[in-house]
Amino acid sequence: MNLPLRLVLALILPVIVDAFRKPIIRLDDPRFLDYRPPGPGDVRTSCPGLNTLANHGFLPRNGRGITLTSLMVAAFEGLGVSPETTGLITMAGLLDSRNPLDHVFSLADVHMSNWGIEHDGSLSRKDRAEDPDVTRFDPDTWEVTYNELRKIPLINALDFGRARSVRVRNQRRMNPSFNYNSRVASTSAAEIAKVMLTLGNMNGWVKLEYLQPFFEEERFPYHLGWRPHWFSADIGSVLGTAAFVLSADPASLSRTSDGIVSLPSDILSRIAPKNISMTRELIEIIRGAGFDHPAPFDEINRITSGRSLVLY
Repeated sequence: MNLPLRLVLALILPVIVDAFRKPIIRLDDPRFLDYRPPGPGDVRTSCPGLNTLANHGFLPRNGRGITLTSLMVAAFEGLGVSPETTGLITMAGLLDSRNPLDHVFSLADVHMSNWGIEHDGSLSRKDRAEDPDVTRFDPDTWEVTYNELRKIPLINALDFGRARSVRVRNQRRMNPSFNYNSRVASTSAAEIAKVMLTLGNMNGWVKLEYLQPFFEEERFPYHLGWRPHWFSADIGSVLGTAAFVLSADPASLSRTSDGIVSLPSDILSRIAPKNISMTRELIEIIRGAGFDHPAPFDEINRITSGRSLVLY
């Protein structure tokens, strides 16, 4: 039986389209070497990782027209970040800012206070009280961080935690309005964990030379030999690594203005949506983005069942 061409196309086109939209990491993707700093009218945020994705074209280069789905795909294809990690953190920001999950936003929105993500004590930016433009890289701030990190060429989570501790203690002295609550502690530790897990090797060590272009130029260290790993920075690994970061100096990092943050469960409760049942919607969003590998769904099941509290 010969089917009409129109019917044949109707049957096979969805399959073809699905295959093309499936997120994939291509190590020879030309975007890794196509670095372009922002131009006039482009917007950026306070996160070097997001800015790097835009500077290389994984996110729109103008920093606009971003969705939860497009951000998950960009973070995966550019940095290898497992989509449930990007999804949980971005969902929390969208919900805190009272936006729907299909909201279209720009990088300039991400560091707004109502998203609850931007924080004092950045590794490479001044506090908002010192400079309202938190998107601007500050060489003096980064020098404090770098001088601590440069003590060893291969850096682990504890080394990064000690550098973070220096920044926190410095800012407590220099900025009378310095805010270090449990959410700030959790968010900043999780950010470091994502840097460690995406720029580092599979054993959790990151080369100092990779950190310089990433923070100073917001550029992938691809030209230095770095390559992304599939499903790196899954949420369980992020929580566990973040807990190690805090353990580098519990007195400075775990003790906050509104309680102690030390366990993976403490961190999860501050960076994820307050209503953990939202993970059901996240699962559908991840599927809709084209992800079909079991890894992100397994991670979501682990955190919702509480098993991540034991395993990490």
